[in-house]
Amino acid sequence: MVVFRFSSPGQLNAWLDSDVRRGLLEEGRAFLEERAARAETAGPDAVGPDAVRPDGLAGGG
Repeated sequence: MVVFRFSSPGQLNAWLDSDVRRGLLEEGRAFLEERAARAETAGPDAVGPDAVRPDGLAGGG
């Protein structure tokens, strides 16, 4: 699992739209066993209902 943290929604969106990210996703595609999941939350300790817990179950805390 990889967790990226961004200081603002603007920085998150810049990363999501970046050529660097697209290149890394394409490069790593051969190593993925299943589809990747993404959850977005806001705030320093935010965990929302769409977050994925370490045990793989949906739902924050």
